[in-house]
Amino acid sequence: MAKYKVLKVFRGKDERVTFSVGDVAEFTDERAKEIINNLGAGYIEVVVSEENDTSGATKPNDKSTVAEIKQFLDENHIEYDDKAKKDELLALIK
Repeated sequence: MAKYKVLKVFRGKDERVTFSVGDVAEFTDERAKEIINNLGAGYIEVVVSEENDTSGATKPNDKSTVAEIKQFLDENHIEYDDKAKKDELLALIK
């Protein structure tokens, strides 16, 4: 399970709890996909920490290439839209 930060208030039907902005919750990959598919992007984001950062690399920044950002996201099991722009990809890891 990965930790996710709540970006918008929503009611978790499976969890039977209302998640508030700033909450950090653990969801399976399957549940996180379900939340994103049902509510849309922008409700949760993966929390990248030393614990789940397996890349050993520093976080990408605005000077990183799109390929480097995507590599970091892949290594940290963070899903993204292949058509996403650089700033949208960076928003997933901030």
